[in-house]
Amino acid sequence: MTWIKFISWLTALYAFYYLLNIAWDVLRRKQQGGKEAVPELHFEEAVAPLQVAPEVQEEKKRNQPKKGIPKWRHRPLAG
Repeated sequence: MTWIKFISWLTALYAFYYLLNIAWDVLRRKQQGGKEAVPELHFEEAVAPLQVAPEVQEEKKRNQPKKGIPKWRHRPLAG
């Protein structure tokens, strides 16, 4: 058996299997009359969403060196 023949048989078997499943679902739906219950989600909580914004820091606080770190490490590099 060559690889082409094997892949052809495998593809045909998969196609037959999926077509059989689709036909089974169609026949079952016709017998039920299409009255199948659709699952639906309901949320009962009445909670309003909160708007979150980043905190604004003052310019001085951001540029101050941290305690315990030498001051020379916070200086910008000269180009």
